[in-house]
Amino acid sequence: IYTSRSRAGLRCISLVGRPTDAETVRYLYHFLLNEIDRLAKRDGAGCGKAWSNNFRLGAIETIGERLREAREAEKEAFKTENTGVALVHISSALAKFEEKGKSVETWVDRNLKLRKSRRAYTAYVPGAREAGKKAAHEINMGSNKMLANKRNKLTG
Repeated sequence: IYTSRSRAGLRCISLVGRPTDAETVRYLYHFLLNEIDRLAKRDGAGCGKAWSNNFRLGAIETIGERLREAREAEKEAFKTENTGVALVHISSALAKFEEKGKSVETWVDRNLKLRKSRRAYTAYVPGAREAGKKAAHEINMGSNKMLANKRNKLTG
């Protein structure tokens, strides 16, 4: 994912990768955007723009942590549920997945010549960030039980 500006000066988010992966990211992005906006409106009515922006930043931080934790939990679940030859295949698949991600990063570096952008400034409102972090736990992003059922169908 990278951001750029259109000719009209609007900020654009672009995705690089396989079409199916990009479509999944688009769906997840819009789902999470709507959920964060819903929570910010619910919890921050009348609190102002700085509060709302900080709430959203807190929510984004928690969502990122939850996604990283879910990914690691999935890796560990695959490893503990499968032994022997299956574990070798899973380890190989995980290595290929990591390699695919690195190849996309390499392609982007070589072909898009992107620069790191400066972070946007917003006044820091600690209570709002904490409220956003807490509220983000309410967003249903699937459960480990649901993922385990999906995994069992794939391996079973």
